[in-house]
Amino acid sequence: SGQEPINLTGTNVYTGGNFTSTPAGLDIDSNGTISPSTSSPGTYIVQYDMPASVCSISPVTTTVTIHPETVGGNALGYLDTETVADARTVLTVCHMGDGTVFASGYTGTISEWQVSTNGGVDWSTYSATSNSSITFTNLTDTTLFRAVIISGNCGVAYSQRVLLNVIPPDVKPDPVEVSSN
Repeated sequence: SGQEPINLTGTNVYTGGNFTSTPAGLDIDSNGTISPSTSSPGTYIVQYDMPASVCSISPVTTTVTIHPETVGGNALGYLDTETVADARTVLTVCHMGDGTVFASGYTGTISEWQVSTNGGVDWSTYSATSNSSITFTNLTDTTLFRAVIISGNCGVAYSQRVLLNVIPPDVKPDPVEVSSN
């Protein structure tokens, strides 16, 4: 956000000249001030053409990358006995249950998947993978999962959480009676 000036260093005095960039999309003025918030994400070649001189002058170039704003996106999960069409944000899982959690709609790169077993107070790394999906196995406690998303140096965002309610092993279903009513 804001503006970022380009500073030239060296032994000569740099006055005049002109800054340009290719391809189109980088908001840079002729003095070299870049406005990231009004630039399109992408990688650009910035060129400074020095003012006319009696000496031979070669243009100076550098690369500038504008990363998109980080967006956490969505996360859904489904059990190993289901398909992706059954995916949802809250699942009831049998003790030692298995399944898949996946992220979508995010902007950036997944740096890791995190897990919390205390309602989201504390988070720890579950898997240091950049994959958009992970599998969970042998769950014994109610668990939250989320993806950690990073886009360049634009900060961190988190995906929506997926809650897996684990049925304790000592809870047995009551018998069901069928009536004719």
